[in-house]
Amino acid sequence: MLEERERLSEREAEGWRRLSNAVDRLRPEDAERPDVTPDGWSVRDLLWHLRIWTEEAATQLAAVRSGTYRELGWETDEINAVALVEGRRFALPQVLAALERSRARLLAGWSSVDERSAPGVEWFDESGAEHYEEHLPELEAFVDGAGHGPDDSLRRAAKEAAEQGAWTDINALIDAAPFERLELPGVTPAGWSVKDTMWHVARWCEDAADGFERMRAGTFEGEWEDDQETEALNQTWFEESQELDLATVRAAWFDQRSAMLRGFAAMPQLTSTAEEWFDESGAIHYEKHLIDLRPWLGDEVAPATRSRA
Repeated sequence: MLEERERLSEREAEGWRRLSNAVDRLRPEDAERPDVTPDGWSVRDLLWHLRIWTEEAATQLAAVRSGTYRELGWETDEINAVALVEGRRFALPQVLAALERSRARLLAGWSSVDERSAPGVEWFDESGAEHYEEHLPELEAFVDGAGHGPDDSLRRAAKEAAEQGAWTDINALIDAAPFERLELPGVTPAGWSVKDTMWHVARWCEDAADGFERMRAGTFEGEWEDDQETEALNQTWFEESQELDLATVRAAWFDQRSAMLRGFAAMPQLTSTAEEWFDESGAIHYEKHLIDLRPWLGDEVAPATRSRA
């Protein structure tokens, strides 16, 4: 089943790369032209539509994880029509940022559910890769005719906004927590505390900042760590955290995130490797830990349990 998880994850990543490449060739002034689909959708409409279902999939994965998932049908066409009106209240940069954030939630949720769960697989694949593939031919045909050379500024800004949103959520949750709970074990099955989680996030931000520096210098040779390397690093950093006081960890929590942001902003080009490091150390990573932190800190929100018919 691990191979199936990897296959589905790679399928989603490939669809997202195609989507990203199309967006990079989009001229902002063409984003609202109503001729991407036969129904008169614009690029903005299509991207918001993807965002709606990506967000819903993340919600449903949370329900699968918590054991509260229920198969309840709804009128897909009606939901799409409501979303179409809703999305037209937002400018393209807002839509892109919302889509980036929803995808971060989707990937975080997918990493937390059993790959043998049929509803989990269905929601991840149908609202991710399969949904991208459904709409990519129309989007790619549109930018082929109306687009221009690659420009990653729109997506770079969207990624930074998504990271900021997820950071605001995780930081606010920790700030609101009773001080005495921050060093108690139990946040994760491995016995991490909130302080351990903060140090872990800070160290991954530091690792990303170092990676960006090496990318700019042309000395970057590695790829994202495999599962074994990741687990070894996580254990090392957990052990480091045990020897540190909360003030030291809190300072690193802010400082290393700032270093990561500076490194990402200094990248002359949004390469696929730079994107992966920024996403996995930023928005996706925060969302993964929010899954554990919300119930531990008493901020669990019961997920909706609706399902597409």
